[in-house]
Amino acid sequence: MKQTIVGLLSFPVWAWALQTSYFVGEIRILSPKGETQGLSLALTKRTMDPAKRVIVEEILHVPPQGEAISLTHISQVTEDHFTIRDVGNRLRGEGTLHGTPWSWEKWETRGTFDGKRRFSSKSHLASGVLLVKREIFEDTGKAAMVFSEEYRSIPQDLYDLLHAKLMRAPAKTPLS
Repeated sequence: MKQTIVGLLSFPVWAWALQTSYFVGEIRILSPKGETQGLSLALTKRTMDPAKRVIVEEILHVPPQGEAISLTHISQVTEDHFTIRDVGNRLRGEGTLHGTPWSWEKWETRGTFDGKRRFSSKSHLASGVLLVKREIFEDTGKAAMVFSEEYRSIPQDLYDLLHAKLMRAPAKTPLS
Protein backbone atom coordinates (compact mmCIF):
# COMPACT_ATOMS: atom_id res chain seq x y z
CA MET A 1 0.00 0.00 0.00
CA LYS A 2 2.82 2.37 0.82
CA GLN A 3 4.25 2.00 -2.72
CA THR A 4 0.85 2.79 -4.22
CA ILE A 5 0.57 6.02 -2.24
CA VAL A 6 4.08 7.09 -3.23
CA GLY A 7 3.22 6.26 -6.88
CA LEU A 8 0.07 8.35 -6.77
CA LEU A 9 1.83 11.31 -5.22
CA SER A 10 4.47 11.28 -7.95
CA PHE A 11 1.86 12.36 -10.55
CA PRO A 12 1.06 16.06 -10.83
CA VAL A 13 -2.32 16.93 -9.31
CA TRP A 14 -3.64 18.27 -12.67
CA ALA A 15 -3.06 14.84 -14.26
CA TRP A 16 -6.02 13.37 -12.39
CA ALA A 17 -8.60 15.87 -13.69
CA LEU A 18 -11.09 14.75 -16.33
CA GLN A 19 -10.23 16.52 -19.62
CA THR A 20 -12.57 16.96 -22.59
CA SER A 21 -11.49 18.42 -25.95
CA TYR A 22 -13.48 19.03 -29.12
CA PHE A 23 -12.17 18.90 -32.69
CA VAL A 24 -13.46 19.35 -36.23
CA GLY A 25 -11.39 17.99 -39.05
CA GLU A 26 -10.95 17.37 -42.72
CA ILE A 27 -9.93 13.92 -43.89
CA ARG A 28 -8.27 13.69 -47.30
CA ILE A 29 -8.61 10.22 -48.78
CA LEU A 30 -5.54 9.49 -50.92
CA SER A 31 -4.29 6.72 -53.15
CA PRO A 32 -0.96 5.17 -52.12
CA LYS A 33 0.63 7.47 -54.76
CA GLY A 34 -0.84 10.56 -53.04
CA GLU A 35 -3.68 11.28 -55.50
CA THR A 36 -6.78 12.73 -53.83
CA GLN A 37 -9.69 10.26 -53.93
CA GLY A 38 -12.12 12.25 -51.81
CA LEU A 39 -12.76 14.31 -48.71
CA SER A 40 -14.73 13.67 -45.56
CA LEU A 41 -15.41 15.47 -42.31
CA ALA A 42 -15.03 14.35 -38.71
CA LEU A 43 -16.31 15.89 -35.50
CA THR A 44 -14.67 14.48 -32.37
CA LYS A 45 -15.25 14.73 -28.63
CA ARG A 46 -12.20 13.41 -26.79
CA THR A 47 -12.48 12.70 -23.06
CA MET A 48 -9.40 11.69 -21.08
CA ASP A 49 -9.89 10.24 -17.60
CA PRO A 50 -6.48 9.78 -15.94
CA ALA A 51 -8.04 8.29 -12.78
CA LYS A 52 -9.55 5.45 -14.85
CA ARG A 53 -6.62 5.47 -17.32
CA VAL A 54 -8.99 5.70 -20.27
CA ILE A 55 -9.48 7.89 -23.35
CA VAL A 56 -12.87 7.90 -25.07
CA GLU A 57 -13.25 9.43 -28.53
CA GLU A 58 -16.78 9.97 -29.78
CA ILE A 59 -16.46 10.53 -33.52
CA LEU A 60 -19.08 11.70 -35.97
CA HIS A 61 -17.71 10.83 -39.41
CA VAL A 62 -19.34 12.35 -42.50
CA PRO A 63 -18.16 10.40 -45.58
CA PRO A 64 -18.17 11.83 -49.12
CA GLN A 65 -21.47 10.06 -49.80
CA GLY A 66 -24.08 9.07 -47.28
CA GLU A 67 -25.14 10.07 -43.83
CA ALA A 68 -23.05 10.74 -40.74
CA ILE A 69 -21.66 7.67 -38.96
CA SER A 70 -21.24 7.67 -35.19
CA LEU A 71 -18.17 5.82 -33.82
CA THR A 72 -16.76 5.43 -30.32
CA HIS A 73 -13.12 4.48 -29.72
CA ILE A 74 -11.94 3.48 -26.24
CA SER A 75 -8.25 3.44 -25.31
CA GLN A 76 -7.01 1.86 -22.10
CA VAL A 77 -3.71 3.50 -21.04
CA THR A 78 -0.79 1.85 -19.22
CA GLU A 79 2.12 4.26 -18.74
CA ASP A 80 3.19 5.22 -22.30
CA HIS A 81 1.25 2.45 -24.08
CA PHE A 82 -2.41 1.89 -24.84
CA THR A 83 -4.83 -0.60 -26.32
CA ILE A 84 -7.69 0.66 -28.46
CA ARG A 85 -11.02 -0.79 -29.57
CA ASP A 86 -14.30 0.52 -30.83
CA VAL A 87 -17.67 -0.13 -29.21
CA GLY A 88 -18.62 -2.66 -31.91
CA ASN A 89 -15.28 -4.49 -31.57
CA ARG A 90 -14.58 -4.00 -35.29
CA LEU A 91 -11.39 -2.05 -34.56
CA ARG A 92 -8.66 -3.36 -32.28
CA GLY A 93 -5.12 -2.15 -31.81
CA GLU A 94 -2.36 -0.82 -29.63
CA GLY A 95 -0.05 2.12 -29.56
CA THR A 96 2.68 4.17 -27.98
CA LEU A 97 2.32 7.65 -26.43
CA HIS A 98 5.02 10.33 -26.43
CA GLY A 99 5.30 13.39 -24.20
CA THR A 100 3.97 14.42 -20.81
CA PRO A 101 1.42 11.90 -19.46
CA TRP A 102 -2.18 12.99 -20.17
CA SER A 103 -0.87 15.86 -22.34
CA TRP A 104 0.75 13.69 -25.01
CA GLU A 105 1.94 15.46 -28.13
CA LYS A 106 2.48 12.40 -30.34
CA TRP A 107 1.24 8.83 -30.59
CA GLU A 108 1.41 5.89 -32.97
CA THR A 109 -1.31 3.28 -33.40
CA ARG A 110 -1.42 -0.05 -35.22
CA GLY A 111 -4.14 -2.64 -35.40
CA THR A 112 -6.86 -4.30 -37.47
CA PHE A 113 -10.40 -3.68 -38.72
CA ASP A 114 -12.71 -6.68 -38.56
CA GLY A 115 -9.73 -8.79 -37.52
CA LYS A 116 -8.43 -8.69 -41.10
CA ARG A 117 -7.44 -5.37 -42.58
CA ARG A 118 -4.35 -3.87 -40.94
CA PHE A 119 -3.86 -0.16 -40.29
CA SER A 120 -1.30 2.17 -38.75
CA SER A 121 -1.37 5.85 -37.87
CA LYS A 122 0.88 8.59 -36.57
CA SER A 123 -0.66 11.56 -34.76
CA HIS A 124 0.82 14.88 -33.63
CA LEU A 125 -1.00 17.47 -31.51
CA ALA A 126 0.37 21.00 -31.09
CA SER A 127 -1.29 24.38 -30.45
CA GLY A 128 -4.81 23.00 -30.91
CA VAL A 129 -4.03 21.36 -34.27
CA LEU A 130 -4.05 17.57 -34.60
CA LEU A 131 -2.36 16.08 -37.68
CA VAL A 132 -2.87 12.39 -38.45
CA LYS A 133 -1.46 10.18 -41.19
CA ARG A 134 -3.30 6.86 -41.38
CA GLU A 135 -2.61 3.96 -43.73
CA ILE A 136 -4.76 0.92 -44.52
CA PHE A 137 -2.83 -2.08 -45.83
CA GLU A 138 -3.57 -4.88 -48.28
CA ASP A 139 -2.91 -8.48 -47.22
CA THR A 140 0.47 -8.20 -48.98
CA GLY A 141 1.49 -5.38 -46.61
CA LYS A 142 1.32 -2.76 -49.36
CA ALA A 143 -0.59 0.45 -48.58
CA ALA A 144 -4.09 0.29 -50.10
CA MET A 145 -5.32 3.69 -48.92
CA VAL A 146 -3.88 6.70 -47.11
CA PHE A 147 -5.73 9.28 -45.03
CA SER A 148 -4.23 12.70 -44.34
CA GLU A 149 -6.22 14.28 -41.52
CA GLU A 150 -6.13 17.78 -40.03
CA TYR A 151 -8.24 18.69 -37.00
CA ARG A 152 -8.69 22.02 -35.23
CA SER A 153 -9.68 22.47 -31.61
CA ILE A 154 -13.12 24.06 -31.24
CA PRO A 155 -15.16 25.24 -28.24
CA GLN A 156 -17.87 22.98 -26.81
CA ASP A 157 -20.75 25.22 -27.94
CA LEU A 158 -19.59 25.01 -31.59
CA TYR A 159 -19.16 21.24 -31.25
CA ASP A 160 -22.70 20.93 -29.84
CA LEU A 161 -24.14 23.03 -32.69
CA LEU A 162 -22.31 21.10 -35.42
CA HIS A 163 -23.16 17.75 -33.83
CA ALA A 164 -26.86 18.61 -33.66
CA LYS A 165 -26.91 19.78 -37.29
CA LEU A 166 -24.99 16.77 -38.62
CA MET A 167 -27.10 14.23 -36.72
CA ARG A 168 -30.35 15.69 -37.98
CA ALA A 169 -31.94 13.57 -40.70
CA PRO A 170 -31.76 15.10 -44.19
CA ALA A 171 -34.80 17.19 -44.99
CA LYS A 172 -37.24 15.77 -47.52
CA THR A 173 -37.59 17.89 -50.64
CA PRO A 174 -40.57 18.06 -53.02
CA LEU A 175 -38.53 15.95 -55.47
CA SER A 176 -37.60 13.22 -52.93
